[in-house]
Amino acid sequence: DASCLLPRVLVSSGQQTDFNNLHESWETSNEVRTADGKRIAFFNPYFQVFRPSRYYDPAVVGVVGRPVALCAITSGDLKVRSNECSGMTTTVAGALVALDYDDALSSFNGVHRQIDINDNVVSNSDGPAVWYSDPFGQKARTTPFTGSIRQFVSTINNDYGVGVNGPVIGGDRNYGGKGVRAPN
Repeated sequence: DASCLLPRVLVSSGQQTDFNNLHESWETSNEVRTADGKRIAFFNPYFQVFRPSRYYDPAVVGVVGRPVALCAITSGDLKVRSNECSGMTTTVAGALVALDYDDALSSFNGVHRQIDINDNVVSNSDGPAVWYSDPFGQKARTTPFTGSIRQFVSTINNDYGVGVNGPVIGGDRNYGGKGVRAPN
């Protein structure tokens, strides 16, 4: 949020802004569980988005602050001093103005992202491979019911009693390209 972010990115002369302080972490926890409480499958990937186009700021209309707008802010000697802001401001009538948040030239478009795999647990060695659950993965049973969602679950048991985290995927990829802009 703004109270955490601003003191870290608005820096004095001779310092460098570190925008690694700005990222979104979407942490999920998902499961498929039978009506009697047996857990069939569980997974909890975390989705990390670096240099996103937004941050929480309760002081602005809509409570969404825009990192690209920080490139044009000064407070005494404090300002953003970073390569991310190079070429993202212009002077209009003597005032420093930032690009629009969804301009394709903005560095704050969330194209650097990754998935942290975390736990993947399947407790379904006796099957079946197809279960039907409510939209929240609960009340799973072997026959469809009104509003149910068909779930495909491998017929294995990999529940070793300890959390085994997997790899990070996508952290070294560029998901951007010509014309990609926030939100993407």
